[in-house]
Amino acid sequence: MANKIEQALEQKILEEVGKVLPSVLSELVPQESWQESIKQATEAFFKKSDQYIQQARISRFDHVIYMALENETRKQLVVYFDSPEWQGQWRPIDMTVRGENGQLNPLPGFTHIACDEVRKCVAANIEKIIETMVGGQIQSAVDSMKWQVKSSLEKNP
Repeated sequence: MANKIEQALEQKILEEVGKVLPSVLSELVPQESWQESIKQATEAFFKKSDQYIQQARISRFDHVIYMALENETRKQLVVYFDSPEWQGQWRPIDMTVRGENGQLNPLPGFTHIACDEVRKCVAANIEKIIETMVGGQIQSAVDSMKWQVKSSLEKNP
């Protein structure tokens, strides 16, 4: 996904930065250098890093480019996720509830059905999803069992 967004951003970033920076500045810098500076800042923007952006020391020029990149990336993400392949669906479901008199009464409802892209992402990452969702709770249960066993051994050696 990042590659698609990076490709879509290249020309738009030049336009955005051109809007933000005075045209005089862009005239002072040779066009090749200008585009290379934008390209380097764009690559650095998308590069994964363990550092927080607040800790990184970047030039004011890079900061302006980063702001333009961030703004344009957000716009592109909205367009990307508004596309039909990312749209979920609401489907009616039939539910019943037991009334006061014990009878089952129909209760109309809806369920949100994941789109194909979400289903693909979930299928590709299901192990991580489950680990993230329940791993901590299972670890707590294991730790609790370990503590109880140790405790019982100390009481009854």
